[in-house]
Amino acid sequence: MVEKNTKTIKNLLAEAKSRTLAGDRQTAIELYNSVLMLKPRETTASSRLKKLEIEASCQFRVKAKPEEPDERVLRVIQSAFVNKPVDEAVNYIRDRLREYPRSLTVLSMLSVAFYANKQPYEAVSSYELAISWKPECADFYRSAGEIYREFGFLEKTETLWRRALWLRFDESLSKALIECQENIKLIPAQYRLQAERIDAKKYKAILESRRTQAETAVSNSDPSAMIGTVDLAARFPEVPDCISLLGKSLLINQQYSRAIKYFEKSTSLDPRQS
Repeated sequence: MVEKNTKTIKNLLAEAKSRTLAGDRQTAIELYNSVLMLKPRETTASSRLKKLEIEASCQFRVKAKPEEPDERVLRVIQSAFVNKPVDEAVNYIRDRLREYPRSLTVLSMLSVAFYANKQPYEAVSSYELAISWKPECADFYRSAGEIYREFGFLEKTETLWRRALWLRFDESLSKALIECQENIKLIPAQYRLQAERIDAKKYKAILESRRTQAETAVSNSDPSAMIGTVDLAARFPEVPDCISLLGKSLLINQQYSRAIKYFEKSTSLDPRQS
C-alpha cells in the first residue's frame, strides 16, 4: 500500500509539473492538493502549491492605487467620531476603510478611534500598517511609540521615536526620548525579556477570538485585515495559523515579497500549512 501511494504521488507530482510548464496552473494546483491529501507533509507539493497560489494572486489582482476620500466624506467621518459612541465610531470608520482601502487619512482616524475605545493592540497595529504605507511620516512612528511606552516596551518605543526624530526634529519628543532611555537603564535585562514574552496558553481565548475575526476579514479580501493579523502574529509568533493569516493579509495589500516570507515561516512551523 505504501509503495503504491509513493508511486501515485510521484506520478501526480510529475503531471503537476508538466501542467505548470504548459501554463495550466489550475489543474496543477488541483494535482498538488491531491498529493497533500495522500501525504500532508509532502514538502515538494506544499512549496510548489504555495508558489502557484502567489503567482496566481499576483497575476489576477489589480493593483490598488492610494485613494483618499473627498472633504465631504472626511467631515462625515470626523463627525461620526465626535458624535457617535466610541465603539460605534470604530465600526463606522472601519467600514469607511473598506470603501477607501488605501486611505492613510481614514486609517489614521481608525487608529485614534481604536485607542479611544481602549483597544491599544489594534491601535498600534494600525499605526504600523500606516508606517508600511508611508514610512516617511514621523507622526506614525511617534504615535506607535507612545502606545508601546504604555505597554512598557521601552526599547521598541526608543526605536520608533529615534526614527521619528530623524525624519522631523521635535524638541518635546527629544526630551521624551531621553527620559525613555534613562528608564531603560533602570530595568533589569531579565525582566525586560520576560515582559516581552507572550504566553499563548494564557491568551488562548484572545487567540481564538482574534483568529476568527482575522479569518473573516481575510476571506472578505478586506485590506484592513492586516490590522488584526499583525497583532496576532506579534502575540503568537509560534502559532502557524497566525503567521499564515498575516501572509494572506499581506497579499491583499499587494506586499508580495513580505507575504512569501511569512508563508515560508508558517510552513517551517507546520509543513501542513499550504
